[in-house]
Amino acid sequence: MNIDNIISEWFHKLPNGYANVPYTIEEYKVLQTVLAENNIKLDIDVLLESKVKGNPGPIVTEWKDAATFEKFLRGYIIGGQEVKGLPGLYTNLSILTTAEQKQCVKALKDKKKRSVKSFKISGVDKLLFDAIYKTVKVTGGHVSEFWYAVVMGGVVKGGTAGDTGITSDVDVGNNRISLKNYKSLSGLDFGSLGDTAGVISDMKSIIEMVTDVSINTSMTRNSIDKAITIFKSTIAYNNISDLMALDGKGIAIVQREINKLKRLMSKPGDIGSILKSLFTKLDAIMQAKLNQVDYWVVIVGNSVIVHSSAQVYSAVQSNYSTMELSKAISGFKGSHLFVSGIQIDKILQGKKL
Repeated sequence: MNIDNIISEWFHKLPNGYANVPYTIEEYKVLQTVLAENNIKLDIDVLLESKVKGNPGPIVTEWKDAATFEKFLRGYIIGGQEVKGLPGLYTNLSILTTAEQKQCVKALKDKKKRSVKSFKISGVDKLLFDAIYKTVKVTGGHVSEFWYAVVMGGVVKGGTAGDTGITSDVDVGNNRISLKNYKSLSGLDFGSLGDTAGVISDMKSIIEMVTDVSINTSMTRNSIDKAITIFKSTIAYNNISDLMALDGKGIAIVQREINKLKRLMSKPGDIGSILKSLFTKLDAIMQAKLNQVDYWVVIVGNSVIVHSSAQVYSAVQSNYSTMELSKAISGFKGSHLFVSGIQIDKILQGKKL
């Protein structure tokens, strides 16, 4: 195979269908694969190392080698958290243009804490975003957490935060950040509600028992809303009244369900308070969850969208005037809180839904 055919095959295997100088490590590795298929050996590590050493730019001038660079970046990582691929990041940054390297050096050395607010990923933030995504891995977390810590002057916690997502992924000064990276703003998983009191399961079983309507296993808002509509009807009220009439009759299986209803009544016989009590308990566990951090940050495409925990709670709390779940809630599958970022923004902007 001649050189033109090799280049054609190389570009064909790349996501964009082409590559521009300076080539990334990933692009070189694809080239290595194409050459290997044609019995031509190319040592990528040696090639890149010689490229960097032969033409040292601002990155190499500032940090003489990958080990020095990695030691510096440890300042953005909390103790005990493992972050892999930092030597590769050093190489990736070192093959950028001189102007781009200068921007990266300035940004990396600037550990001044930024204000926690929404912004677009552009300029040097985008340069670092692309380079970090190509090489870095955060054990127990997501690579975006390391990038956010770097550009915000914070520290990544990742796996040390635990798998429930209750504690922060990144700390920026005294601000605790929960960070999510999604392709869209619909169906965002804000993590486990840790529903040890069984509020969600009780809500499901009580509504289903009274209405004879099944709520789907994903516990979507639409499914719950349909059941709640019936729960507020005269039929459901009569069903509850009939059930309460069996209170103390000695039927164990029935008495357990009656006791659930009685615990939800603000006063004996107050059937109308049951739904409000369920919503109050649900809101309490959502608020406790959301208040574990100060800000909820979602990265979608080139947008970093930030809301305080108080803002998110004000958007997801129940509507007591209509006795309905907030439209910002997508569901409670597996006792996780799933929300719609689009609806949260609409609610916070005061738009009519």
